[in-house]
Amino acid sequence: MCAFLETFASGLRTSESVAIWLEAGALVAIFFLDWRERKDQRKERQKQHEETAALHRPFIGLESLPTERLGSNTIWEFPTRLWNFGTLPASHLSASFAFYTESAQESRYLLKTIEGPESVEIFPNSGYEIALQPTPNADQVNQICSQSKS
Repeated sequence: MCAFLETFASGLRTSESVAIWLEAGALVAIFFLDWRERKDQRKERQKQHEETAALHRPFIGLESLPTERLGSNTIWEFPTRLWNFGTLPASHLSASFAFYTESAQESRYLLKTIEGPESVEIFPNSGYEIALQPTPNADQVNQICSQSKS
């Protein structure tokens, strides 16, 4: 048994340089594979962060509620709701609404612009209801009525 161990040890001494080069090659390969894996993980983490940041923000939408009636030819009321579909509160929100009318003789013209609300905070999955009243003047009502379709 001693002879076998002596032969094995002498064989290791003669091929020691080959073993060192093989070990060095293996270490370089391990380093390269580890570097590539970290690079892929970094890209994946950055992509997840961007997706998460995009989801965590206020997202305001306008929901038009059904108009039950018009008070008269000059008093119109359109119930509306600003709704926060996002995951964070929308603070210091202000809105502006423009009402237009159309006719066959001329294209759109501005009926009225309503500013409001000035500053409101809407929490996630909740809304702010406002009744918009464009209230056209008598000339606008006559113009709209004279151009209505039959």
